[in-house]
Amino acid sequence: MQDWIVPHLACPDTQAPLTLIVEERDGEEIMSGALCTSEGRRYPITGGVPRFVEHALLEREQRETVDAFSFKWSQ
Repeated sequence: MQDWIVPHLACPDTQAPLTLIVEERDGEEIMSGALCTSEGRRYPITGGVPRFVEHALLEREQRETVDAFSFKWSQ
């Protein structure tokens, strides 16, 4: 992700503004870090993607999602 997007994002739970913490960059891309609220909520940035979903999908659900998107994108 890039810095310019941060003012357009908000906490999905409280709509509070987010603060960017950068751990690793690749040029202009933020590869790892976090988006945080003043209330202490933290959303990690992994592989350049902010992760707003806190729970992990079960392996079966992940496979079903990949299969569904693969089918849609191949058409």
